Amino acid sequence: MKLFSLFPISRSCSVPSLFAFQAHDQNLAYTHPAIVVSSSVSYISVQNVPAGTTITSTTYWTPLLGTAPSTDPGTPSHDRTKHKRF
Repeated sequence: MKLFSLFPISRSCSVPSLFAFQAHDQNLAYTHPAIVVSSSVSYISVQNVPAGTTITSTTYWTPLLGTAPSTDPGTPSHDRTKHKRF
């Protein structure tokens, strides 16, 4: 019995920069959105980053933790009397 594969097996995989955390290299250009790590802190680009840009440049980078909400959104209400059905 012969088995046929509908999908060829590939040895390499291309991963978008959004999912590939890498050490920040000031000599590289990054395409937004890019996530990098520097001194154990994760940063996300706010726009395309040209080569030669330092990680401290807030024009191009923001700490990933800084994108989290600063207040607790609270617990959603499950009270059906507050929601009217049409």
